[in-house]
Amino acid sequence: MTARAVVLEQLATLALDATVIPYGRALDNVSENTLMVRVDSVAKGQGIVWRTYSVALLLIVPFEDPQRGEDELDALLEDVLFELEKSTTPLVWTSAQRAVFQEKWPCYEVTLSVPTSKEQA
Repeated sequence: MTARAVVLEQLATLALDATVIPYGRALDNVSENTLMVRVDSVAKGQGIVWRTYSVALLLIVPFEDPQRGEDELDALLEDVLFELEKSTTPLVWTSAQRAVFQEKWPCYEVTLSVPTSKEQA
């Protein structure tokens, strides 16, 4: 199973009110809370078949208004981190950086560490 598939499978089990976009891409519009998955890098793990992927989970909210956008973004971040932390999968969040998606929508980039092995494929 690929790192992206591991993340998408986990997101499908979480109690989150957001649309999931499986690949990083430009968006014409954001009309609801959105989670976008982007695989950023891979590092050698222990042993021959193990890898640790760094995956960005972008949390994007549909509000351009700073106050409403920030409040919604803070709530979404807390919900996502809570759901990830209570999960029993090997997904681990390591950081969350504030950003602006496409110079328009408030977002966080949550970095996930995803260990996988070729045998899982």
